[in-house]
Amino acid sequence: MKIRTKLMSLLLAVCMVLMLVPAFGTVVYADGGTSCHVSTAQAFSDAVGRADKTAPYTIYLDSDITIDRMYIENQDLTIDLCGHTITGDTDSNALFFLKSSNTYLGTHPGGTKLTVRDSKGGGTITYALRVFTSYNAMFSTSSKATLVIESGTFILTGETEGYYGNIIYCGNSSTVDIRGGVFRNETGYESGQRNSCIWVFNGTVTAKNAKFSSSSECIYANAPVAEDVAINIDNCSFTAGQDAICLYAGKLTIGNSLITVTRDNACAIYFYSAERCGYIADCLAAGNNAYVDGALYTKTNERALGSYKAGCRVEIGPPRITQAELYVTPPAVGAVPATYCSSGTYDYSGGSVAWIPKHATFQEGVSYTVYFQAEIDCFDGVFANFIDVTLNGEKASVFIGAGTKKITAVHTFPALKSTETIDSVSITDLTAPVAGATPGNAATTDTRYSVVNTMWDPEPGSTFAENTVYSAVITLEAKSGYQFTADTVFRVGGKAATVLTRSAEEAKISYTFPATESLAEPISAAALSLAAPVAGAVPGKATTTDTQYSIVSTVWNPAPGSKFAENTVYKAEITVKAKTGYVFTNATVYRVGGKTATLVARSAQEAKISVSFPATAKLPTVAIRNNPGTRTVNYGDGIFFVAVHTDLPAGAQIRWFVDDVEKSTGDLFSYGNIKKNATVTVKLTDAEGTVLRDADGKEISDSETIQVKAGFFKKLLSFLKNLFRVARIVAQAVTED
Repeated sequence: MKIRTKLMSLLLAVCMVLMLVPAFGTVVYADGGTSCHVSTAQAFSDAVGRADKTAPYTIYLDSDITIDRMYIENQDLTIDLCGHTITGDTDSNALFFLKSSNTYLGTHPGGTKLTVRDSKGGGTITYALRVFTSYNAMFSTSSKATLVIESGTFILTGETEGYYGNIIYCGNSSTVDIRGGVFRNETGYESGQRNSCIWVFNGTVTAKNAKFSSSSECIYANAPVAEDVAINIDNCSFTAGQDAICLYAGKLTIGNSLITVTRDNACAIYFYSAERCGYIADCLAAGNNAYVDGALYTKTNERALGSYKAGCRVEIGPPRITQAELYVTPPAVGAVPATYCSSGTYDYSGGSVAWIPKHATFQEGVSYTVYFQAEIDCFDGVFANFIDVTLNGEKASVFIGAGTKKITAVHTFPALKSTETIDSVSITDLTAPVAGATPGNAATTDTRYSVVNTMWDPEPGSTFAENTVYSAVITLEAKSGYQFTADTVFRVGGKAATVLTRSAEEAKISYTFPATESLAEPISAAALSLAAPVAGAVPGKATTTDTQYSIVSTVWNPAPGSKFAENTVYKAEITVKAKTGYVFTNATVYRVGGKTATLVARSAQEAKISVSFPATAKLPTVAIRNNPGTRTVNYGDGIFFVAVHTDLPAGAQIRWFVDDVEKSTGDLFSYGNIKKNATVTVKLTDAEGTVLRDADGKEISDSETIQVKAGFFKKLLSFLKNLFRVARIVAQAVTED
């Protein structure tokens, strides 16, 4: 019984372990132990560690993973991204480090080998640098290791601005064999060296069918011994912020490649030392030429190849045609498809055409794709690998044959539809004439028609003259499937244009612009000062210290008279005049008291602007409640006063005075044992005691005159009231009696 219980416990434990396996990632080994599939970082790390050291081994990714530094040592390992992403997350200066031991090199002269490929497309390895050193790398090779990259995208970034490094560091007689892929150094580091896609310190690099881009160099080579570096490039493209390929040492061979530099003072290829590295002629593969911005480069004894200008484009290859323009009758509903295309040159001719789908006549609502051919006739060379092909002026894609004498290209036309009426034409892309500016051409983004040409009347020459009225005459052409009609409305810059001629296929219109302004210096900004309205204050006038213009007038609305009223919204309209040699323009900015003003009217010499101010504040009031003006009391009696007020400003205080002597503050004031005539006054003051005044400058206050009946009998009655403690204070707030 105990044995059975122990067996049952053991089985349960095994089941629990098996249930936990998916949480750590699944590793599936194929027959013979030559490959596995992984879905987590731990499974990937385990697979690298478990890989057979004596035979090639392949790891297939089944999902995106994030990994730490990986050592690839003494093995032949292949990583297939299978369309997934590996993200590097390590504080080390390398993500993949390839090395070989001396013992391993004794039995495997080729050393450790890592192959990276992406069999499904979309596979990527990204690595954000965390260590500040030029030895940073996504892949670092040493000890005669071999790195083979067949496909995939490889992106290097810097976790902190200024960090830099390389996608591949090739050292210690290693070999880098790139057969495809995209390599992007996106650290953003633009100065210095060793911030590249590939840094070759010691070894051999071969790159074919790959794309490289970097804010610095794409390939940088620096070796103690020049013969220790060999770089072979074929059919690659480079985009670089500095010299795309920079060699301090080594030998370069390059052919069939495109190089573009994005910054000034950079070139396509640069040899630091002609004695150590050789001249440009030595690096070009047999039969290849160099073309800088379309022109054949003949100074082959120089060390630098390129124009040192941002945007410089260098193509390396045999004599080639870089642009092919072909023409075919475009699809039209009911028309028979063309079978040939033509060219406009003797260098190459058009060829046969195939339409997909294939119909006897073109059908409405169908989008047709055409495959068309071109073949070199009289040109002693080939179509460039990076050729631009157009069909009827529209960009097409090379399908097959780039780099040869015959190409097949493909272009897709929009779905066909019956001829539609163009109801309106709006030309918004035409810059109005400005004195001294170069005349522009009209353009449109409308897909129903195109702009054929733009003529100016009078003819402006190279630049527009000042104080001249110009008219633009624009010729438009309806595209296939569309037509102009008598009802088509034409506008230029949102305003109606004049129709000169019109047919279903073509229209010629004109539009006249206002006269150009003078060439006087434009006033960029007009900054004025003007005191904001305050109730009771005298209206002011705008002022300025600017010497480019003067202030003509300041008009207030509503007219305030001699002083601003309370609780009123005022608007100031200011007229300014440009001084000699200056003009107002559409770009002039107007401000009053630091705030943007509204432009009412403008000419080159004068501008009228307006600015509105918030309503002036209501003036406060104060009064003695139930004030009869003059009040008579018996000798020794008293009065309890209450102040009533409105719209008190912040910090205002209520103060009570008897015969101009302050007696109390606050809303309530008790004045007792009155024995002589007096004047009680309530006033509004600010926090410092200064009496507030109204719009006319008068104190904001209220007074009441007290007269006392002080005869013998009144004084005797007062004595008796005091003796018997009779209440003597009368609340004026309640009664006036």
